[in-house]
Formats: sequence, structure tokens, C-alpha cells
Amino acid sequence: MKTLSILVGMFLWFGAETASSDCMQNSIGQVYCGKGKCVANSIGQIYCSKYQNGGAATDSIGQTVCGKGECVISNIGQVYCSTVIGAGAAVDSIGQPKCGRGQCIRNSIGQVYCSNIPGGGASLNGIGQVQCEGGCSPGDSSLCENPGSTHCESNPAR
Repeated sequence: MKTLSILVGMFLWFGAETASSDCMQNSIGQVYCGKGKCVANSIGQIYCSKYQNGGAATDSIGQTVCGKGECVISNIGQVYCSTVIGAGAAVDSIGQPKCGRGQCIRNSIGQVYCSNIPGGGASLNGIGQVQCEGGCSPGDSSLCENPGSTHCESNPAR
């Protein structure tokens, strides 16, 4: 039984970063859940995005940033998130954040392309070209923001 509890705890800790609605366990065993992604800051506090499919990431100085859409870490350690609820973000070949209306992905030469449809998918084909639902547009830095913790919540699960 103890082994099962440890495995469940490990799943919550390690598996939490990939779900769109997320739960994560802190160092003393409290579980926190949010509508979007959850992450731990540098002192182990858990914060989750307030938005369904929203993003969260911890910057280079250990502070948590949450967004309406996916969040990425730039080449200088700052977090940027898509301004569109549930939309994508990616960093280009030089580490600059690019965001879109739908999912974003980097092609084989480091350029970011995003789906034109809010929430639309994007993937790479066999030769490294991005293919998008509803067509692709280049990722746009003007669709990215660093909202700080304004889109974060920290609520223990009940």
C-alpha cells in the first residue's frame, strides 16, 4: 500500500506538467489543482493558471508566471505566454518567444508557425515542415506577454 502511495505521489509530481487541467503535489504532500498548467516556484509553492488550457512556467529567478495560453522561457530566462486563451507559444532558433492563435511549433530550421484557428493543432510532417489546422501563420511576438502572477491561482485540492 505504501508503494502505491509513493507511485501516485510521483505521478502527481512528475506527470502534472503535461496536462491541460492540472494537479501538482508540493513538498509536504498538499495537492493543488487548477484549470491550466501547474508549476512550483523556487521555494516549492504551487501555482496554476486560472484559464482552461492556460500555461505556467518558472523563470530564471524562480518566480512563477501564468498565462491565458501556453508559456515558454526565452533565451534570457524570462517567461512569456500567449495572450489568447488556450493558444500556443514556442521559442524560435535564437530563443525569442513567438505566440499564435492556435498551437505553435518550430520547424526544422527553427522558425515558429502557429495554427490560424484558436485552439487549432499544429504538427511537423516527415520533412520538418509545419502543418496547421486552418492553415499556418508565422509565430508573432506581439501575441506574447509576460503577465507575471496575475493569471495564477494557488488553491489546495479538497
